[in-house]
Amino acid sequence: MIKSEKLKDALEKFRTEFSQSDSIKNTVLEISIPQQDFIHQIVLGKAKATGDALMTSEHQFHIASITKTMTATLILQLYEKGEFGTKGLDISLGELSIFPPEVLNRLHNKDNVSYGQNITLRQLLSHTSGLKDPYSDDANGIAADYGNQAAPNSIAAQWQYDLEKLSSGDSSFDKQSALIYKNWTPWDVTQMDNKDAGMLNYYINTLGNSPAALPGEVYHYSDTGFVILALVAEKISNKSYHKLLRDNIFDPLGMDSTYLAYASDPKPDKWEKDISDCYAGPFPMVTGGFNFSFDWGGGGVVSTARDLNKFLQALIKGNLFKKPDTLKEMLDFKIYKGLEGSGTKMGLGIFAEKNKKSGNTIWGHDGAWGTVMYYEPFGGIYITGTVNQLIDVPEGWLDRLFSIAKC
Repeated sequence: MIKSEKLKDALEKFRTEFSQSDSIKNTVLEISIPQQDFIHQIVLGKAKATGDALMTSEHQFHIASITKTMTATLILQLYEKGEFGTKGLDISLGELSIFPPEVLNRLHNKDNVSYGQNITLRQLLSHTSGLKDPYSDDANGIAADYGNQAAPNSIAAQWQYDLEKLSSGDSSFDKQSALIYKNWTPWDVTQMDNKDAGMLNYYINTLGNSPAALPGEVYHYSDTGFVILALVAEKISNKSYHKLLRDNIFDPLGMDSTYLAYASDPKPDKWEKDISDCYAGPFPMVTGGFNFSFDWGGGGVVSTARDLNKFLQALIKGNLFKKPDTLKEMLDFKIYKGLEGSGTKMGLGIFAEKNKKSGNTIWGHDGAWGTVMYYEPFGGIYITGTVNQLIDVPEGWLDRLFSIAKC
């Protein structure tokens, strides 16, 4: 009891200091140590830019790329059921016959040779498919070529351009054509040549001829890979992506405050509650009307800190799989080419990250909008939630929080 009270005091001190950050508008984090029967929430700020309602532990938020771990879980559930045959996760997109050959031929071309049909599910899950990330890369290079800033013709750079024009009151800003308001669909096979028809359509028409690497050659983060994985899960199961999430993850775990944004089957109305603003600098994304439909299987879920804790604990305990070996395969962290010296290892839709200063090793995923879902295996500590900010987040805050929880 004394230890718990000391930890709560330390966490409240962290909360007070964190609340002084100019960039952080609101936060909700849940710190859980099940072996000590300890759970504590850090909540601060106003929930939305409009209105004075304070943030609560029940507020929902866009979890961004944490969605990828959920998509990976669905694929691994199908894998352990034998849905991918004897090759399992090493089956190629060509062998799955889900996408027309002409789509795969345009997905990955290097030196006039197509490798799209050779990309495997394992490569997509581990970001080693060679596909670029359309949000940070463009046809001329990857973010690393531009000092780890968004490539000039990437989607993120176009968002930034829209936001700058909007915030400056530029009269040329056109809401109808602005990319920040575009409603995306995952894929439209009937409009293969129209880059605006869907996310996969955009990719094959803008980046298919300039891959980051050959399949299996190097680690390169790609949201498109997880859009493809969600499409694979839909086709193999004959269920919508949202229904798969509900049937296989959300409903069994009692994640009643979690849903796939912009879904139609089933519609998310039943699970939509109070959603909080996330920010790109000073711009409030939710109340500002930003459209989050672009990432789908790579980042389209809305949740709460509590629900993410439920998911991560169930995943780590192996409760989402029928066979222990499935979780073991998911957590088989490797240092792929491109990750050397970074302290990061890649599993299947999940990372292991070691902080060089503190030595803390954590498993999990984070997301662009300031979201975190991590487990520290040596202390049995779970931290989930969001700081709801894309830009200028205080450096090292999460590692410091884990260090406090370990004491």
